[in-house]
Amino acid sequence: MSTIKYISKIAAILLLAIGLTFSLVKITRISAKTDIITLSTANNLKNITLPDGTEITLNKNSHVSYTTSFNKNNRKIELEGEAFFKVQKNSSLPFMVLVKNSTIQVVGTSFNIKEDTSSVNVTVIAGRLIFYETGNKQNSISLKGSETASFYHSTRKIIYGTNTNSDFLIWKTGKLIFTKTPTLEVLNTIAKHFDKKLIVQTTLNDSITGVFDNQSLNEILFEIKMAASINIEHHNEYIVVKK
Repeated sequence: MSTIKYISKIAAILLLAIGLTFSLVKITRISAKTDIITLSTANNLKNITLPDGTEITLNKNSHVSYTTSFNKNNRKIELEGEAFFKVQKNSSLPFMVLVKNSTIQVVGTSFNIKEDTSSVNVTVIAGRLIFYETGNKQNSISLKGSETASFYHSTRKIIYGTNTNSDFLIWKTGKLIFTKTPTLEVLNTIAKHFDKKLIVQTTLNDSITGVFDNQSLNEILFEIKMAASINIEHHNEYIVVKK
């Protein structure tokens, strides 16, 4: 290959890489001095550090947006999808996340937000936050570590709970932890994590205890197959469990 052709090929690859990178970032002008910055993901996770030092892990098919006045006049962002937040403390500028009809307000804490068509769920890992209906702060709840709550769009109700789901951050950590968990529940969790459809053609009565740390789907299914003495097959988008 000639030197000129080789350089041209490298340049084309670099341009493609740059294009893919910047396709995740969109800037929208809303006034002469203010732009909206939107960061999006497709079939991947994305780690983001905001101008105030707050760290965000954005799940697949999600996006966050904020204005160029962020960390100057306010610390407001909007979220669609799911994200984990580790908020930099600043008592003079509370951090606010707007998700559909709800708002999460914090000073400094770590928490997960998951939004879907029917509700917005917030689970706190450490610190405190206020979770309320946007425009109606009287409809609110205060949450601290290990507490969770969901705001339902249809009823406008906030339902409180204690987080007992050790796997709620699977999407971020890649670590699946099961303790005497029914085999069917384990397989459902795995299928959901790997975006597969589960077909069960037999009765599953046993439970499973184990940790799968960033292992491939086939590795996990093989270990479960051996532990539970069941026949598991993986065909494209399906996981099939047979007698």
